[in-house]
Amino acid sequence: MKNICPYCETPREIDVVEKIEKVNVRGESIEVLASHCHCPVCRGDFEDPKNGFDFLGKAYEEYGRRHGLTQPPEIKAFRKRYGQTQGELSKLLGWTPVTLNRYENGALPDEVHDKMLRLAMNPENLMRLIKENPEAVPERKRERLLEVRD
Repeated sequence: MKNICPYCETPREIDVVEKIEKVNVRGESIEVLASHCHCPVCRGDFEDPKNGFDFLGKAYEEYGRRHGLTQPPEIKAFRKRYGQTQGELSKLLGWTPVTLNRYENGALPDEVHDKMLRLAMNPENLMRLIKENPEAVPERKRERLLEVRD
């Protein structure tokens, strides 16, 4: 692949190499297979800005999997299954929309938030939250959700 090495600043054929990188996530070492560009002349390694590899995101994903944390796709799928916006689900949980958005985009939830989220993902608990916080969900949506579960 032709690229400009940021170290020797000359256009040249750049090798793409994969190697295991270690990332410290909450005090735990997580290994992630990462691909880097390597200049065969100056031997510099650098990231290809075009490949879009989310190194930290992969480490967080692995950490979450190891510790049984709710994964971003699970959160999004749950919310969409019940037709909830991030704002609505956030209100039901007593969170800010920014918090839920961060979790849906890969941030690691703390233990308390993860437990709350898992509990809310149970349909009976979700309906209980809706009944206890009716202002969190628009009336028509609330009625539709509640009648499905009653």
